Amino acid sequence: MKINFTLAVFFLSLIIQAQKTSEIDKYPVGVKIKPSDNFTARQVAEMAIFPGCESETDKSELQKCFSQNISNLLSAKLWNFTDKMTELKINSASAKLQFVVDKNGKLIQIVAMSGGNVELAQASEKALKEIATEISVIRPALLEDGSPVNLVFQLPVRFQIQEDSPEEPQYDWNELVMTTLKENNSIYEIRIAKPETFKVYEITSNGQVFLGNYQTMYEIVQTEPYKSIFERLNDRMLITEGLMNGTFYRIYSSKEDQLNVHIYELKEGQESLLEKISQKDFYILPKYSELIIR
Repeated sequence: MKINFTLAVFFLSLIIQAQKTSEIDKYPVGVKIKPSDNFTARQVAEMAIFPGCESETDKSELQKCFSQNISNLLSAKLWNFTDKMTELKINSASAKLQFVVDKNGKLIQIVAMSGGNVELAQASEKALKEIATEISVIRPALLEDGSPVNLVFQLPVRFQIQEDSPEEPQYDWNELVMTTLKENNSIYEIRIAKPETFKVYEITSNGQVFLGNYQTMYEIVQTEPYKSIFERLNDRMLITEGLMNGTFYRIYSSKEDQLNVHIYELKEGQESLLEKISQKDFYILPKYSELIIR
């Protein structure tokens, strides 16, 4: 697959569609459900709370937060599905998962529903089963009397490769920084380079050390120590940081806002958001090119 500046940015290859409240409230189909044992969001007094969503109080907002967290975890698990899509010669695929948050706060009864792309359904089911063994206990849904109950969910999954026409940046370049990883005292830069390869460097006080060539971002994500660092990332991922025209900038991409780059100014140790620009414009236009050209 030809490298495209929109595709090369880590968070743009995968889009997992957030589940809709109307779909959450339905009983899943294709699986035997006992109404006395399993409830929908509409039937419970208090929604199940995914770790990190405790600040939400409205049921619909808790549903949205729950869905987004599961989607983000699936996103991190399914990067290699781009290879399958290339093999199948498709640009998008969809599937639907169903699962239950049981009264003990565990994800159970995880199955892919019929319909949609079979390969994505199988990959998503496997990924969610892995996630179920890794996440912290979820606070279960509660009835009016405070009794914990099993809660049934459906989650649509959509995987899409953005097929924008490749464009060259409007400036001269040989290598551009795509991602900066920090771990303790180590700093790694992942760069896109000509001709259509990725390079990894360790940045030290004495300069830089070349660590290797890679054909795809996925290869890097699956290689240690980068794999462990990626797995520990939260919503934001640092693209680069540096001084330009007397201002120190930090530039991030985000799982929550996959189409834009977030530009921050750093003053006295405090970050202040200056603007958001599209991923494509960030790499094509010269405005911040000084910070990413190597």
